[in-house]
Amino acid sequence: MEQIELNFGASLKKVLEKKKISLSELSRGTQIPVSTLHSWITGIKPKSFEHLVKISLFLAISCDELLNKPIEKPCANLTNSKETMQFEIRVMQIK
Repeated sequence: MEQIELNFGASLKKVLEKKKISLSELSRGTQIPVSTLHSWITGIKPKSFEHLVKISLFLAISCDELLNKPIEKPCANLTNSKETMQFEIRVMQIK
């Protein structure tokens, strides 16, 4: 699995504050434990790209935006629908 090396924690915290979403809400929506999300915000780097995709879909932002990376080619609008998340995860599993 690809390691995520950018300052993910700071970006995630900023987006959550901007959207007024708690770690508990994000955890329920992504099925990622609150303790894991908290560790990322405090500096531990996620080890799974799949987690990044789940979070970006739930927050309706691109992975580039979540990683605080300049966006060269913006993605289509993302939604946080369960069907979209399941589709994206299946696509990633096929690759």
